Amino acid sequence: MVSHSLQKNKTLKPSFIGRLIEARDLHLADEEEAIKSFTDAELKGTGGSLYSAGQDTTFSTLTIFVMGMVLTPDVQRQAQQEIDAVTEGKRLPTFDDWKALPIVERMAYETLRSVETTVN
Repeated sequence: MVSHSLQKNKTLKPSFIGRLIEARDLHLADEEEAIKSFTDAELKGTGGSLYSAGQDTTFSTLTIFVMGMVLTPDVQRQAQQEIDAVTEGKRLPTFDDWKALPIVERMAYETLRSVETTVN
């Protein structure tokens, strides 16, 4: 059962599909009777759909980013110099560094602008 696996390894957090399975198996879904009627195959299919939707958009976005870096090596060098200046070459940048990395910020926005991965 899902909760048994989660109890065994305390570092895992419950997933969306895991919570649905647990609600169905423990009949905790009084407000949503439909959850009780889902089969394992339907819940697995739902999880697979969620995963593939996220995987596809992530792959597309990363592909555009890599293509942009290959086509504009000068921008890649500028971004690396900017990152090295902020991190002193001793650590990875964090979100706290975001405002100190205007070139990296523009690269991220340009990548997202170049590939539309959202539904209009």
